Amino acid sequence: MRQTIIIICLLLSGVQVWADELYKVKKGDTLWDICDQYYHNPSLWPKLWQINPQLTNPHWIYPGDVLLLKETPEELIKATEKKKLPSVVKKKEKVITLDERFIEAAGYLLPYREKHSGEIIKAVGEERTILGKDDKIFVKFGSEVKPQIGSVWTIFHISNPVKHPVTGEQIGYIHEISGVAKITKVYPQVAEARIIKSYDVIYKGDYLKPYKPVKSMVVLEKGSKTKQRAFIITCRNRLSEIGAPEAVYIDVGEKQGVKTGQILKVYRREKENLPLLSVGEILIIYTTPRTATAMALKSQYPFHPGDIVE
Repeated sequence: MRQTIIIICLLLSGVQVWADELYKVKKGDTLWDICDQYYHNPSLWPKLWQINPQLTNPHWIYPGDVLLLKETPEELIKATEKKKLPSVVKKKEKVITLDERFIEAAGYLLPYREKHSGEIIKAVGEERTILGKDDKIFVKFGSEVKPQIGSVWTIFHISNPVKHPVTGEQIGYIHEISGVAKITKVYPQVAEARIIKSYDVIYKGDYLKPYKPVKSMVVLEKGSKTKQRAFIITCRNRLSEIGAPEAVYIDVGEKQGVKTGQILKVYRREKENLPLLSVGEILIIYTTPRTATAMALKSQYPFHPGDIVE
């Protein structure tokens, strides 16, 4: 039944499906592994995700799921050119419209651990540490926070300290957005909530803060340069090779003239006596005073932590 529903979803999304292009997910499969097996290039996993719109989270696929494949890497890439990135669905002159889920899930890098409003203390009726969409949870809020039934909260967790890939110095903490919860009941000491969105694994102990809706429309900025040379620190999924449409974090922000909507060039210095290699472009989608989050927009080569942004 699940397979039938997925195939129907593919058909309704306008994807032409042939029987020999379908793959049934086995236990332990990941998009990375499937691309390595069929295309001998695991970094093509974002392309495979793009042609399978039924996958709301590319990091969670399950045995029995049915995926649409293409016979060769060239056909896979060609299919994604016809069907645009799931995160970039529309482009008009000086405006790009993004998938709201991508922007919400992208997260951000801060030099400090952000203060939170509450913390997940357990699943309702169960002793599980890993949670997901539709799970019910108990949340302990700070004494100054008065949650209301129906209020919506962003779920996030904070990484271990992150080091700069070039200087080796500690630069901050990645705040990873893992989902959204809605308060359903309020008790004297705790509140009960239901997870209504899940972008990644949600853990017991994850934090909550007030939810702020994001704007899907990004207005492109004319300025295409930063005031100082910047570097890619890492990406949301800590990959050593980064491709579109991954979210990346850079070490400059509003104080260095970075604005949401800027498209910046990414370069790599291969050797001191060689010119910089152009590897692609990023689109700034979120800024803090000293850092920014961007979407890998185009990549002629995979991005690496430590690549130069200008």
